[in-house]
Amino acid sequence: MTVGAAIPVALGIVGNAMSVFSYCSTIPTFWRIVKKKSVEGFSDHPYLFSLLNGLLWTFYGYLTLRRGGLFLLTVNAIGCAFQYAYLAFYILFATTHKQRMITGTSTGIVHLLFLMMVILVKFFLKQYSIQLRVMGTMSCMAAIVMYGAPLSIMATVIYTKSVEYMPFLLSLALTLRSGTWCAFGYVTHDIYVEVTNTIGVLLGVSQLILYTIYCKKTPRNVLKTDTMIPADMEACRNTHGLHNSVNINKPKDFAGNPHDTINKGET
Repeated sequence: MTVGAAIPVALGIVGNAMSVFSYCSTIPTFWRIVKKKSVEGFSDHPYLFSLLNGLLWTFYGYLTLRRGGLFLLTVNAIGCAFQYAYLAFYILFATTHKQRMITGTSTGIVHLLFLMMVILVKFFLKQYSIQLRVMGTMSCMAAIVMYGAPLSIMATVIYTKSVEYMPFLLSLALTLRSGTWCAFGYVTHDIYVEVTNTIGVLLGVSQLILYTIYCKKTPRNVLKTDTMIPADMEACRNTHGLHNSVNINKPKDFAGNPHDTINKGET
């Protein structure tokens, strides 16, 4: 094997290893969920988008087997297995029946979208070059959406000044994985892999910078504040299970109505 041929193989092996590390980096999060028997404020969006992304790239790897797509196929198939496990735990420990139904329905929609893409590419597009172009473009779009999913979490980090729901290992794994696959796309002249993972590198570095800024800051107490929060952050607060606890600990009168003070002078 020549040096030129060995480089893509080496990068593919390292990329697979980095990707598996990335998938495993979420295990502490789900171990916490299992111990507390609750998904708390964690969102299912990253895992749903990761599943769709993995399914599409697995099929793209199948189409590009003759061009070294075996590494893409294997790593994304492994990734799908991890996402299935994570979503199963998420549904199992969801705090409400509505949350379980939403996650389950969303998982079904992901599979429906993937099935539609497979039918379109395999049965309606006859030319191989067009199949690659369409599948590569759709896979890129899915990856960009997947990389964009943590943006809502980043907004929460900035607002609350807390990195509780943005694990460091996940951000680090994203950066390392994307960097390796970006190099793989460059040496194999696969523009779809290259562009997608360049965006992943930029987003991963942004998360690491954000983590460095806020990891030692005092979290903003959004649970006990009486001040109004911006409307665009209200949805973010609701998404991550942050509820206002005003009046929870206030004393009550005999009618059960909370009030601020008790007048000890009254008889």
